[in-house]
Amino acid sequence: MKIKKFILNTFYDEKFHLLILFIFFIISAFNLKSYGISWDEQSSRAVGFINGKYIIEVFFGNEILKDFTKFFGLDFFDKFINSDKYNFNTYAEKAYGPGFELPMALIELLSNFKNTKDIFILRHYVNFVIFCVGLIFFYKFLKLKLNSSFYAFLGCCLLALSPRIYAHSFFNSKDIIFLSYLQIANYYGYRFTLNNRSIKNILLFSSTLALASAVRPLGLILLFFYLCLSYLKNKELAIKQNLILITLSMLFLYIFWPHLWSNPIKNFYEAFFYFSQIPWKGNVLFFGELIDASSLPFYYLPTWIFITTPEIVILLLLFSIYILIVKIYKTKNLDKKILEDFFFFIYFIVVPIFLNIILKTILFDGWRHFYFIYPFMILTSMLLLKYLINKKIIKFFEIIICFNILFLIFWNISNNPFQYLYFNKLLLGKNSILLFEKDYWGISNKQALEFLNEVETNNIPVTSHGSNLKTSLLILNPEDQKKFFFVNKDKYKD
Repeated sequence: MKIKKFILNTFYDEKFHLLILFIFFIISAFNLKSYGISWDEQSSRAVGFINGKYIIEVFFGNEILKDFTKFFGLDFFDKFINSDKYNFNTYAEKAYGPGFELPMALIELLSNFKNTKDIFILRHYVNFVIFCVGLIFFYKFLKLKLNSSFYAFLGCCLLALSPRIYAHSFFNSKDIIFLSYLQIANYYGYRFTLNNRSIKNILLFSSTLALASAVRPLGLILLFFYLCLSYLKNKELAIKQNLILITLSMLFLYIFWPHLWSNPIKNFYEAFFYFSQIPWKGNVLFFGELIDASSLPFYYLPTWIFITTPEIVILLLLFSIYILIVKIYKTKNLDKKILEDFFFFIYFIVVPIFLNIILKTILFDGWRHFYFIYPFMILTSMLLLKYLINKKIIKFFEIIICFNILFLIFWNISNNPFQYLYFNKLLLGKNSILLFEKDYWGISNKQALEFLNEVETNNIPVTSHGSNLKTSLLILNPEDQKKFFFVNKDKYKD
């Protein structure tokens, strides 16, 4: 009995949970070299340096910029200085916030790495570190929200081990970074509603909120959410603290995002709608048919969420939504906590999906642009355990979740490093991997190029159509990169 009690106490202990997360980080850190480079990583990397160039020009002038480049030996940076393509004011992708890329450019400079393989492995490492920090804050938030460190740990595991999220945590410096920053800010935002309106907490909330918004402007939804939630919970608002929060959030966002410096309101407006209507023309594979990205059916986003989310999360989510609606319908005097749970569900899950359908936002590779809603899907899923806390059936759900977590661990290991191709089994009788987009970012090009490098000893002529092999080559050793040369795809027969 003592041994059983010790095991149970250990399993429910917060220190044990953090230890498991640390082990997860260490094991995954050894695995990060398995992943290739996405199409977008070079252009994302450019965003950091272009913003850095602009900051130096604004404060010190162009001559200092040239001296800076020469001092650090940044030969590759010359193209950012001399090319009209990388002029900050005319750069097509300047709307992309530098919340990750600008600090990453500085880290790259300090590392003094010269070859591209080391540079991109460093990028993947920092990307994953930020994801793990976001996981810790998600755990802290769930612990506050569910009043249970054990349920918080289960929810954290579901986020960390969801195959597509796990794989993207290494190479996706847009959607996963936004998800992670948003969870850090979300924790401080929730503390803000729990009457923790100290200047320290307001500073932490406003700065992390601004950092998330400097990746995607949509991060500001968190500010409006917690101001509304504060009002719902306590109508006698501390107006002074709210005004300080709003002012500091806008100030930090202005500081973190150089694009706003010349004209804050106009440039923010343009950037926000740039993201909602990304100018991309192309076809996507959806239910076995190629469809124009600007003419996707309304069920495109819900379908992708449904078929790529682990079954256990979908199951828990549906049960939880059902119980939540029943509680609201049957309770005459609504409990504020039930209203709060419902508010989280509507605001962070229903509204984003509904707005996507109404505004016809262009999507072209699944639902990665909406990964930020996934932690809130897990939150709503875990509410089921909170609602059933005094029911005998609770143990059944706890066991089911634990078994599914073990399944996800083994699935991730056995399908490494291609977890981003995960589909669940909810489309009964259909092979989802044949019907939908697969490796749209060309991550597996790394394995293809490594195979060619092993079987060919001489120079290797390559050509590609619909895949960015030149970017993919940058993750190979410098001497191996030199073996490859590109030929025009129209003359590949020669």
